[in-house]
Amino acid sequence: MSLTYRTLTNTDNSQITSLLDQAPVTNLYIRDLVDRQGIDYWGLHRWMGAFEGNRLVALNVDIACTQPNTPCKLSVPVGSTEACVAFGQYTASKGGVERIMAERGASQGFWQGLGSPKPLIDHPQDVMFISEKSEGDTLNIRPATKNHLKDLVESTALMRLEDEGQDPRTKDYSLWQRTIEVLVAQRRIWIATEDDQLAFVIEIGTRCSKGTQIGSTYVPKKFRGRGYATQGMRAIVNNLLGDTQFVSLLVNEGNIPARKCYQRVGFQYGDPYQLLVLS
Repeated sequence: MSLTYRTLTNTDNSQITSLLDQAPVTNLYIRDLVDRQGIDYWGLHRWMGAFEGNRLVALNVDIACTQPNTPCKLSVPVGSTEACVAFGQYTASKGGVERIMAERGASQGFWQGLGSPKPLIDHPQDVMFISEKSEGDTLNIRPATKNHLKDLVESTALMRLEDEGQDPRTKDYSLWQRTIEVLVAQRRIWIATEDDQLAFVIEIGTRCSKGTQIGSTYVPKKFRGRGYATQGMRAIVNNLLGDTQFVSLLVNEGNIPARKCYQRVGFQYGDPYQLLVLS
């Protein structure tokens, strides 16, 4: 049966959640978006669906479409390569996108639909997840406060530099500082300190009752080699699993030390992912 495509609305909510819940770890970001904002969030996001008859079989959401004929901030496609190619073609007709982040087959199909533009960053990744608390030594972690803001602006930027190859401070320092201030206010950055210096930093991304996705993790160079990454990760996992079903994260394919750390804590491998940064 051939696929048909149309804009999704709040009336499609049950089919959207049913599709996303087929792979809850992989689709956590969009599932949380649906729960918090619904489909028609002030017209800022574009939701497109692919249907076999009346059944939704694939979807794409373009995040932060603030101006006509300009790239949106992020596209997250879900579903078959055929559908994701069509989604990419549609997004290209509306001005394109700055980055794609999705299950690998969906991400590559969407990129092909955009016309296969040369990416600035192309990171094959894997989803890893854990659903039971981890036994072993832990760091004494706590939510960061504005007292450490200056050091956090630096350490979180270095996290991004290691993860994505780009230092966000070079593009707009003030914007990056404001971003970190918001994350601190939302208790989404947790730290461990030693002699009042940051020894471990971790960012909490998506968080809802279904699951929680951890963002970047950073141990300053002077504190590396002491097991702090493993102990800090174990501590945050055990804290988060008190009120969420699983904790997940994305790890770059070539980051062997991080993969070994996460496996020591008890993370398992999920679906392959791919991050493509286009502008």
